Amino acid sequence: MRIIHADTDDLDNPLRGGQPVRTFEVNSRLAAEHEIHVLTASYKGAVKKMERSGVNYERLGVTIPGWGLSSHLSFLARLPAAIKRMPHDLIVEEFT
Repeated sequence: MRIIHADTDDLDNPLRGGQPVRTFEVNSRLAAEHEIHVLTASYKGAVKKMERSGVNYERLGVTIPGWGLSSHLSFLARLPAAIKRMPHDLIVEEFT
């Protein structure tokens, strides 16, 4: 199964909370049998795409210095287009 997991928070973001830890733990277990793509908001110094324990990560959006919500808002604005271009069977969306 091809799964897209949309989560505004990112495991590598220095300002992260606990949500991306759970996202990673669940997806790393599922990756043994499924193709997992996690879409997260960008942050300062973020790498655009990476793979971690069989889980593919892609950061969407931009960070505007001095405007704290810029990464989350631009992530939400770019999310529909990202989902449309990626083949998938299931979408999991975190409401943080």
